[in-house]
Amino acid sequence: IYGIENSGAELTLVNCRITDNEQRGIYASKGSLTLENCIVSNNGSNGIEASGCNVTITGKGEFKNNVDGYSGSAIYVSNASLTMERAVSLMSAAMFPNPPAAGRSM
Repeated sequence: IYGIENSGAELTLVNCRITDNEQRGIYASKGSLTLENCIVSNNGSNGIEASGCNVTITGKGEFKNNVDGYSGSAIYVSNASLTMERAVSLMSAAMFPNPPAAGRSM
């Protein structure tokens, strides 16, 4: 369901591609997560979800997740720190308005 799950470790990913997972591309809780020149795309919900950990993204990165769906973020951080350095491209369903509820118009 997740491409990568990290709980409490120091995880570093370099020049990687994490795509086409049913739910999250990367889920990290506690510890730290560093991505350098990585692509996280076409995952079912959040591209990266971090809770209670330090996340650092460096180099050229592309994060494009759930752009055809109605929920999910390129990067979702809760009780965590996020540092982004250099060129990072973000796109997710969260950047687009949600469709109206059934029976309602916009």
